[in-house]
Amino acid sequence: MTVSFSFAQSISSNWLMSDENYLAVKLGIQARQQRMIGPLTVRGTLNFGLGINYRDDSIPGRNFQTNDNEIFTEVMAIYPVRWMIDPYVATNVRTAITESYRYFGPQYMRMGSFRDPITTQQSAGFSFSHMGADGIFNTRIGFLLQQVRAHYQTLMTDDFTTFNVVERYKPTSGIEFVNDVALRADTTLAFTSHFGIATGFKDLSVWSVRWDNETRFQLWKSIGLIWTFNVIHDVVQTRRTQFKQSITIGVIRNF
Repeated sequence: MTVSFSFAQSISSNWLMSDENYLAVKLGIQARQQRMIGPLTVRGTLNFGLGINYRDDSIPGRNFQTNDNEIFTEVMAIYPVRWMIDPYVATNVRTAITESYRYFGPQYMRMGSFRDPITTQQSAGFSFSHMGADGIFNTRIGFLLQQVRAHYQTLMTDDFTTFNVVERYKPTSGIEFVNDVALRADTTLAFTSHFGIATGFKDLSVWSVRWDNETRFQLWKSIGLIWTFNVIHDVVQTRRTQFKQSITIGVIRNF
């Protein structure tokens, strides 16, 4: 398990940028575990990221903003049959940790909160894995069942063609293709990547894509540099491809 705590701070007062006081703090937890339970190889994954920005400037009502706000956990069981590929079943959960907002100038709209919405997914198919001294590689393809539940933030569940009804539950069935990579060159450099694409049987021409990358450089003792690059394409959220890139320096501890 790896725990990281990073921050950034700046204060400015000049005629070009006006007055600004900025502070960003982020807590990240990343855990991967593999156990043999009977004949099954069971893998567990936990990703936790919560970041908050404080900006004191000329725009009112936007002092605090979240820049990372998600928890994801997955359990996958693989039954080794000594083929090139092995059958698997997996289940995962993804939701926001606290409230998230979308800003339109000084105006804002709440887009999510803890378990609102919450996405659960179950899948089964075939998996190929390779484990070595330098890391782990896993790729899988299978059928999936996905459920999105919401109470107030119904952007991902509501069917806008039913004007008088607000749907708070949306099930989907389809196909998934997922790649996971975890590499460690030495004690100072580690890289993790998750790439997943999925489509529903209702419209096979529409695919959702998620690509998460993180590289950690251990600079000195517990001080390290974290580079992240994430890409999301999900037409349910927006037709624009979303991306985020950041470089931070903070405290990194391995347990």
